[in-house]
Amino acid sequence: MNEQDSETIQMYKELAPKYDSVMKGNNYVANDILFGLMYEFIKPNETLLDVCIGTGLSSVLFHKADLKIYGLDASSEMLEVCESKGFVSELKCYMIERNSAFPYHNLSFDHIILLTALLKFRSLDFIFEEIARIIKKGGVFGFDVLDLKENEEKEFTYTSRSTQKLVRLHRHSSTYIDKLLHDNGFVCLKNSVCEIYKGFPLAKVYVVRKE
Repeated sequence: MNEQDSETIQMYKELAPKYDSVMKGNNYVANDILFGLMYEFIKPNETLLDVCIGTGLSSVLFHKADLKIYGLDASSEMLEVCESKGFVSELKCYMIERNSAFPYHNLSFDHIILLTALLKFRSLDFIFEEIARIIKKGGVFGFDVLDLKENEEKEFTYTSRSTQKLVRLHRHSSTYIDKLLHDNGFVCLKNSVCEIYKGFPLAKVYVVRKE
């Protein structure tokens, strides 16, 4: 575990009890936007894995649409809050690390979502490879990234509104995302640029299908 991972885990340990209220206070809407984009592609009783599920904010709407929710996250404190809500079928405590396989068998899930966490990774190659491995053919993967524009720096620091601490974030170009999708057998169904929450840089939300 590197220094940034340790800092992130500590941050979420402190934030877990108040995470939902903080995000709602900052007008967090990425979960609503992703659900709206994915809704036409999901069916009741299908399975959905929420990678970096946190307290479950991103997947609760899918639960209300009668999907079976599974989740993994590096913070045991965040998972405790999520578990207390009683809508997730299974939770696993897991740290996403390079060259470390996700703790699931091939073709395990109908759909997968991953919101806000990709902003913390310089390279997304291994994450997309693992998502492609564990999602079923025809399954839909929803995620967001900070779009890298010309003359912008790929890595930058941002003061978290919830903790007032500096965090390192990464932008990713549309060209890079398109290559990841192609190399891992995904086709883009929809994407939309949006404000994840108040005062945060604009992100691009993608909905893609495994071919």
